[in-house]
Amino acid sequence: MKKITFLLFITFSIVNQVNGQFSVNRIDGTPFINNEVIEFTSYNSTASELKFTVHNNSTDNLDFRMRCTGLVNNNGSNFQLCWGRECIPSVAVNGIYPDYQNIINAGENTVGLNDSFKNSNPGDVTNYPMNFSFRIFTRDLNGTNVGTDLNFTYRYM
Repeated sequence: MKKITFLLFITFSIVNQVNGQFSVNRIDGTPFINNEVIEFTSYNSTASELKFTVHNNSTDNLDFRMRCTGLVNNNGSNFQLCWGRECIPSVAVNGIYPDYQNIINAGENTVGLNDSFKNSNPGDVTNYPMNFSFRIFTRDLNGTNVGTDLNFTYRYM
């Protein structure tokens, strides 16, 4: 029995290190799922705000960044991204946020830092949905990418 428990622990540890560098959750604790599309039907209100937290599950301090990977039916204006202790009023394709090291220490999270996305762009009344796609990735403190990325899309219908 001890051997089975030990093997399960080792297996979980390896899987956690390969795929579990970090986790991202909505403020209510619901986890983001890779390639998830999160839909909103309102804009410029608390109902259009997606608050989130990031947890560094690794045993190393890591630099957390976010890249805007795509915009559909919009140009990124009036889409606020609060991340890394700053709020950016608009995003751009291939923009990386923040533009400085955003270190989350091993085992810590961003709860209380007010990380969020909020769309204030009503669109053009014709071209919908409006997609804002992002990838969260991690780097070690030397700037080398580590871990598995998380991709998701904020969609305004």
